[in-house]
Amino acid sequence: MAKAKPLFAQAACVLILLFAAFCVGTSLQPQPSAKAAVRKAAPKPHFLSGSERSLPILQEISQTLKRIDGHLAKIEEMVAAASQRQDKRRKVPNGTPPKNRLDRR
Repeated sequence: MAKAKPLFAQAACVLILLFAAFCVGTSLQPQPSAKAAVRKAAPKPHFLSGSERSLPILQEISQTLKRIDGHLAKIEEMVAAASQRQDKRRKVPNGTPPKNRLDRR
């Protein structure tokens, strides 16, 4: 008659087999075939702080003011050129305006 193994020996054998199966299973897991770089998503506008929200607005205002300055410079040049032409037509010396005949003080 065959002698039965003690319960402790059977339990140890089962634990050794489970551990071996676990080790084989973890070592045979497939590795990912493609690895991608993770990019940080752009923050949503309603989660931006005050300075981050106002920066684009201030840049737009700056561009608008520069454009207005350019227009004003052109207008000033046109007015200066027109006043020089008018002074030449009146033949005013040194660019002084003619005296008004009603202004005799």
